[in-house]
Amino acid sequence: MRKKKFIFFVFLCGMLSWSFADGFRLFEHGARAATLAGAFTARADDPSAVFYNPAGLAFQEGFQINPNVSYSPFVSTASSENFANPVKSSSQQIRSDVYASLGVKGRIGLGIGFFVPYNTQTHWPETWAGKRQSIISKFNTHFLRPAAAFKIGERIAVGAGLDIVFSSLEWLHTVVFDIPELVFFDEMDILSHQQLDTKSLSFTAGFLVKPFDFLRIGGRYQHKVKLSYKGVNSFNTYSVGSGYFVTPDGKSYRKSLVVSDFYRSQSVTSRLTLPSEAILGFMFIPHEKFTLQVDVNWTEWSVIDKWEFRAVKSDEELNPDFLWAYGNFYGLVPNYGTQGLALNWKNVVGLKVGAEYYISPVIAIRGGYALRPHPGNDENLTAVHPFADRNILSFGGGYCGPMYSPTDGAVIGNLSFDVFFQAALSKGTSTLLPGVKVDYDSNNYLFGVGVSWKM
Repeated sequence: MRKKKFIFFVFLCGMLSWSFADGFRLFEHGARAATLAGAFTARADDPSAVFYNPAGLAFQEGFQINPNVSYSPFVSTASSENFANPVKSSSQQIRSDVYASLGVKGRIGLGIGFFVPYNTQTHWPETWAGKRQSIISKFNTHFLRPAAAFKIGERIAVGAGLDIVFSSLEWLHTVVFDIPELVFFDEMDILSHQQLDTKSLSFTAGFLVKPFDFLRIGGRYQHKVKLSYKGVNSFNTYSVGSGYFVTPDGKSYRKSLVVSDFYRSQSVTSRLTLPSEAILGFMFIPHEKFTLQVDVNWTEWSVIDKWEFRAVKSDEELNPDFLWAYGNFYGLVPNYGTQGLALNWKNVVGLKVGAEYYISPVIAIRGGYALRPHPGNDENLTAVHPFADRNILSFGGGYCGPMYSPTDGAVIGNLSFDVFFQAALSKGTSTLLPGVKVDYDSNNYLFGVGVSWKM
C-alpha cells in the first residue's frame, strides 16, 4: 500500500509540473535551495541535487520525494518622455518542480527531476510604442532529467544526468505594411503571431568532494542544448479597416483584400541554443548549527545572438498567388520571410551566497544573495527581454525532523517543510525603441513552498 501511495504521489507532482511550470528565469529550484539563493552545488543533500549537482545523490539514503511550488506577480515597466503614462508588462506566474531520489547500498544514488531552468515572458499592451519589437514573448523550457551518482571512496562522488528537453516559443508583434509610391498612404501595423515548439537532448555532470568535516567542494557542468523549432506564423489583418487603394491609372483595390492576400500564414523555423554552464561551489561548516555556501557560475550566453524566425519558403515564394493577382500594383512583393531582433549577448559570471542556522534541532532559518548579470548591454535591451542586472535577496526557513503517524503516533519517516521569499531587484536601464528613449524597470517578488518526504 505504501508503495502504491508513493507512485501516485510522484505521478501527481509530475502532473502539477506540466500544468503550472512556466515563468521567468529568476526562479530557483527546490524551496530549501531557493532560500539560499541557489547556492547549493556543494551541498546537494536533498532530491533537488538532480538539478544542482547529481553527484550529491550518492550521499543520500532511502526514498525521497520533493515537490515545490512558487508564485510570482511579475511586472515590468517601460516609461518615456513620449508616454503619457508608464506602460506595464504584467503576468501572474505559478511554477512547480518535483524531484525524487533513491539511495542504493550506501554507494549509488539514483534520481529523477522535472523542472524549468530557462524561461522568460513579457506581455505588453497591443497599442504601445514598442509593439513592433514585442507585444507578447514567451520562451518556455521543461527538462525531464534522470540522473545517477556513484561514490569513489567515502568522501568523493561523481554523477551525471540525461536531459530530455521540451521547449516552445511564442512571439506576437507588429510588422509594417507600407507602399512608398503612394505619397498619402499611412503605414499599417499588422499583427504577426509566431508559435513554435521542439524537443532535444543534452546532459549534465558533477562531482562532490568532502575533504574535511568542515568543507565540501562541488562542481557541475551543464552542456549546451541546441533547439531547432518548427511552427506557424499567422497574421491578423482585421485592423486594416475599410477603404481603397487607388492607382494612377484609375484602378482601385480594397485595402482589406490586398493586405489579407499579402499576408498569408507560413510554416516557420527558428534556432536557439541554451548555454553551457560551469559552476564551482563551496560549503563551509564552522559550527554544527551554521553553514555557509558560495557558488560561482559561468554561463555561455554568447551562443544566443538573435531572436529570429524564418519562413520555410524563400521571400520570393512566400505568396505566389499575391504576385499573380497584384503583380502590377507597384511591384509589391511579400517581405516578411525573416522576422527577428538582434540580442548580441555575451558570456557572464554570476555569484550566489547562502547561509543556514539551526535555531533548534529541527528548525532552521536561511538567507541568501545572488548577483545575476544581464548578458547584454543596455543599448541592446529589447521589449522581448528588457531585463538588466539583477540583485536577488532571499530568506525563509523550514522544519526538518521526524514525521509521525496520525493513527498511532509512530515515526513513519522524515519530513522537511520549507518556505521562502525572494526579491529580485533590477537597476533602471535606458535603451532606444525606434525614435523613442525608454526606461525599463523590472523588480519582482517570489513566494514558494516545498516539502521533502523521506521513507
